[in-house]
Amino acid sequence: MPALITHYLFGAEVVHDLPQELVATDAEVNAFLLGNQGPDPFLARHLAWPNHSLACNRLHRRMHAGHIVDAFLSIRDGVSRLPQSDMPAGRAFALGLLAHYALDRIVHPFVYSQQDALIEAEPSLKNAYRELHPIIETDLDSYLLWHMRHTTVETFPPAEVLEAIESTKHVGGALFSQVALQVFDLNVGVGEYEKALQDYARIYHTVERTDPKYTTKLPDVLYKTEKFMRPSNNSYVAAMAHRIVKTEDFPTANLKRLPWKEPYTGEIKTESILDLMDEAREFYKELVQATILGQRITLEELVDGINYMGKPVVEMVDDED
Repeated sequence: MPALITHYLFGAEVVHDLPQELVATDAEVNAFLLGNQGPDPFLARHLAWPNHSLACNRLHRRMHAGHIVDAFLSIRDGVSRLPQSDMPAGRAFALGLLAHYALDRIVHPFVYSQQDALIEAEPSLKNAYRELHPIIETDLDSYLLWHMRHTTVETFPPAEVLEAIESTKHVGGALFSQVALQVFDLNVGVGEYEKALQDYARIYHTVERTDPKYTTKLPDVLYKTEKFMRPSNNSYVAAMAHRIVKTEDFPTANLKRLPWKEPYTGEIKTESILDLMDEAREFYKELVQATILGQRITLEELVDGINYMGKPVVEMVDDED
């Protein structure tokens, strides 16, 4: 990821770049914004039979890792197979998925670079490398929420961006189910998407102290369950919680444009998070045009072998994920 608020804010901006007839109604906007969260909810699918949970988790990881163009074109094909009444919401959802990739691909190296820099400065953090990622991402969430909306998680609970109407749940479930089977050979039922959204929202209701549904007992239960499932001295779930930010002076955003190293190319860059979001916005426009027209060759050139993590694509197999 970037985390869910950054994706939401990005999606709420780029939806206005689309021809109005593509995302015209409130229902279509909801579908777009939930599609814009990408496959991330499937990472949180845990209140399920183990084989269902595993398939959902694998879909999340494999979509992020490889077969990028195949997945885009499978979803495009899936929209054409929806009932006529569902096609507008399905199309909006698919356009949102493209936005998720555009932002992920361009912002992830920025986040990884900060992780690497923190560990270089303080080697004792190496064992917390995985948890540093959501800490940086949620800090960016909180900064961008203040910068773009002049509000905080006190009045904008993160789980709110996961509120989907019935048509969104239906088309999202259908499209993800198709791409799971067609591209990744995974059996993910149509109903799993709605349940994944519920599980994802439940985590934020549990860990965010500013969330209206927060209770003091649930976090301890969740952390103990996490420690049983994933023995570690650090909590990934706790790292997903947002802090309150009310300032434009925020080093994580790199507003002073200090140099940072792109982890996979070694290139030295100076972009801030705002610069990268602008770059992703322009990239998204090109993705949309090529996908709508079904231009595989153009899509392959745009994707250029880079996955959602900003890394060269890889094909994951069962024993790797």
